[in-house]
Amino acid sequence: MTIEECLKKWLSCRDKSVLKREITKDEARQFTHMVRRLAALILLEQRLDANYASMTNHIYAWPKPAAIDETPVLSGA
Repeated sequence: MTIEECLKKWLSCRDKSVLKREITKDEARQFTHMVRRLAALILLEQRLDANYASMTNHIYAWPKPAAIDETPVLSGA
């Protein structure tokens, strides 16, 4: 589902014919905030992708854990 489809769906679920009322100011404000956050992410997309690519080239190589003796220990023996 694209962002546009998602936003259209959100609005269609708040249509006057569905809710039997007008959209509230809070709902309109929430929609505005959602659109602004999504727009900010879209504008950051190239920088976020570049940052991800940069970080994948600098991954810390964690040491392998020491082998654990899996022989059961019997207490009181």
